[in-house]
Amino acid sequence: MLEQLSPHLYRYRDTCNVYLVVSGSAALAIDFGSGEILGELAGAGVDQLEWVLHTHHHRDQCQGDWRLDGTDTRIAVPRREISFLNYAGSFWRHKRTVSNYEMQSEFQTLAESLPAHARLPDFEYFRWREYSFEVLPSPGHTKGSISLLAEIDGRRVAFCGDLIAAPGKVHRIHDLQWGYNELDGINAAAVSLRTLARGRPDQLLPSHGEAMDDPAGAIELLRTNLTQLYNVAKHTPEVPREPQISTGHYMRPISEHVWANRNSESNFYALVSDNGRALLLDYGFPSTDHGFPLSRFGDHSLQQLKEVAGVEKIDAVIPSHYHDDHVAGIPFLQERYGVEVWAHRVFAPIISDPLRYNLPCLMREPIRVDRVLEDGEEFEWEGYRLQAFHAPGHTHYASQVFFSADNIRYALTGDNILGSQTGPRLGGPIYRNRYNVGSFRPTLRALSEYSPQLLLTGHSGALSVDHEQLDELMAKTIDLERAFKDLVVDPDEVNFALDPQFFFVRPYWAFASAGEEVELEVHLTNHCAHAAEFDIRPNPPEGWAFTPDRIKGSLREGESVRLQLRLRVAADAAPARRRVATYDLTLAGRRFGQEAESLISVSAND
Repeated sequence: MLEQLSPHLYRYRDTCNVYLVVSGSAALAIDFGSGEILGELAGAGVDQLEWVLHTHHHRDQCQGDWRLDGTDTRIAVPRREISFLNYAGSFWRHKRTVSNYEMQSEFQTLAESLPAHARLPDFEYFRWREYSFEVLPSPGHTKGSISLLAEIDGRRVAFCGDLIAAPGKVHRIHDLQWGYNELDGINAAAVSLRTLARGRPDQLLPSHGEAMDDPAGAIELLRTNLTQLYNVAKHTPEVPREPQISTGHYMRPISEHVWANRNSESNFYALVSDNGRALLLDYGFPSTDHGFPLSRFGDHSLQQLKEVAGVEKIDAVIPSHYHDDHVAGIPFLQERYGVEVWAHRVFAPIISDPLRYNLPCLMREPIRVDRVLEDGEEFEWEGYRLQAFHAPGHTHYASQVFFSADNIRYALTGDNILGSQTGPRLGGPIYRNRYNVGSFRPTLRALSEYSPQLLLTGHSGALSVDHEQLDELMAKTIDLERAFKDLVVDPDEVNFALDPQFFFVRPYWAFASAGEEVELEVHLTNHCAHAAEFDIRPNPPEGWAFTPDRIKGSLREGESVRLQLRLRVAADAAPARRRVATYDLTLAGRRFGQEAESLISVSAND
């Protein structure tokens, strides 16, 4: 129901807060949610909704805009985000889903194009009847976000979108990361808050959260908390290395039986036995220039291994995690040399069928996994004892492998720990890689118990490490957890703000012909600090059908569930590169809206 905030200002709680500014029998809405506010207008004496102004393009702000099609209501969108509405169809046809290193939350774009009628340029004014809305640039939650500042009923009111949710708090932390392992969105949000404060609002009205009547205090506390996270998560770069052309010889011995290539992307390693057999640890691109955005493998290093290390046969390769820069060369190894792949259970399905997943850094080509390594499994190769462990942190889908060679305790750590000018650092957080509070803890704890002398890292070569340095990394992890919890309204449910994968669908990208049925799995994790009921309503493209068309259930605290759905493609569906289905979630009485989506390519019938 509508809540009256002042004589001419109302709020409707939906997938986001929808605000209604009233003038006589007409109204203007700030954001639109699912559009259910249309049924509540009479309660404010409104018979005509003339405008909807959006603060940003995410589906929870505008998934109901389709209800306005064919009406006299006009839609205005931030200038920098209008393409996400006007050209949503094109966005989905061309959006990169493999070898994707962009972390910004563009996946929350509408499923179908919806023409907007006006742009809202930064620092200009949108005038409607007796009201004037100043457009303030507010990048942070998205790159193109805006706030709208207007005088309503004698108060300067700021509609601030998802820039701030409560004093010192944000709606979602993961949206503040745009670049890979970057802090760019945090920095942008800090400046946006300063711009908002200079507007001297009397009240802040967020898209998620309650009204704030002490804007200056709320903003200053958030700037403090964002600065805390920035300072904890930042790192100094590595000592610069002179660039090297990739045709050189870069295999170097770390010890008698362990070899490394620091020039490859990622760094890869070889454990070589006395009889000329080799076990590779990761095998990616020849150089950084072959990685993103080129993402194309070229054969490298194998002839050098034969020449300098006496390698006659490569038995197997063990990837540390699923990212393309660590596995790009594996299909070549399999095809040319019959090399086996031994992969940890946590990511073996991902490299086997990457298009089922919506994760960063996927490789398009599937990789046959010959041996699935169980968590904690010990195994022997050519007299060496190795042990593999799940190693969340840089990504949830990673492992670390411990072994001894040449009287040195080695640990293959992938990208969990990297080098810097001030010593070892954490390889994250990177939220879209699937990150939860405390992710690094079990990884660091296992390393500390094993006490390796050298870490075989993905981008910093072999790093020496001691207990003091591992303790410092654990302290950094604890500081990160504190910073995260300080930024959210409910610290016990912080993972909703960190985990963009708490609700997802597999296969993410499916392929079908007209009239065919697609089997889908919906995955949901309850990050609530209590048991919760859920209600999932899938939304197919027009003319298509889901079975069932609604799923309800309950989950214990922290519990995950996998649910089955079938999607019938319309018999007359035209061939299409990608169509989009969305999945509307209500959990614990909170309507998230179309939180998840999946893609379906439709091929022509023979």
